[in-house]
Amino acid sequence: MIPRLALAAGLLLAALPARADGPFPDMLDATGRARLQAFDETRAAAIEAARRGGASIDVAVLERVLEGEAQAQAPAVLAGEWQCRTLKLGSPIPLTVHGWFRCRIADDAAGLRLEKLGGLQRT
Repeated sequence: MIPRLALAAGLLLAALPARADGPFPDMLDATGRARLQAFDETRAAAIEAARRGGASIDVAVLERVLEGEAQAQAPAVLAGEWQCRTLKLGSPIPLTVHGWFRCRIADDAAGLRLEKLGGLQRT
């Protein structure tokens, strides 16, 4: 249950516009604003490329993630420690599915922030 909720939370954070009171998106330069405006188109193209070029076992994980429905949640509901998983879509490899790791969603003055607590690569 918690891994699915963490995946849903990750998708929610990736798919919805920022709602924090921080400087985003006003702090973006023109290039950043253009990239943000193209998000839906870029996301759709990356998903299609992952479906075409990813390993079948990884594509199955992607499809399971995408079958969930994003739901708005109050930051207080999302804040806390979770089990997270990263899926990377895009070149040069169309789809990479990483293993589970411990993470924390922190709610501070700038909004929600994901902190990686375990795993091989730290942020």
